[in-house]
Amino acid sequence: MHTVKDPCSTMVSPNAPDGAVRDIRGLLEAGGVKILLLDTKRDSFFGLSIGQADGGPAVVVNTWDRISVEDAIRHGEEALAFTLRVWLKTVCRLPAQGR
Repeated sequence: MHTVKDPCSTMVSPNAPDGAVRDIRGLLEAGGVKILLLDTKRDSFFGLSIGQADGGPAVVVNTWDRISVEDAIRHGEEALAFTLRVWLKTVCRLPAQGR
């Protein structure tokens, strides 16, 4: 993982309306969130989030070809949302039911 001075500047398309982000994974990794894609060959594991105390923030997603792309995306989104909620609560000191 590498960190750039202004991660947003490298991820935004100059021709995109409203400065749309074209590489969300790159943006997250540049901001310090690790993204790990695993082909675990288990239909009982879809993904998880990892907190700072355990080496995160990080999101792990199972990319086994028997899991649909839609399910992989959905579970990745859920893990990412949880990771971001915890990060906002601890780093930004927002209440648990925050803004």
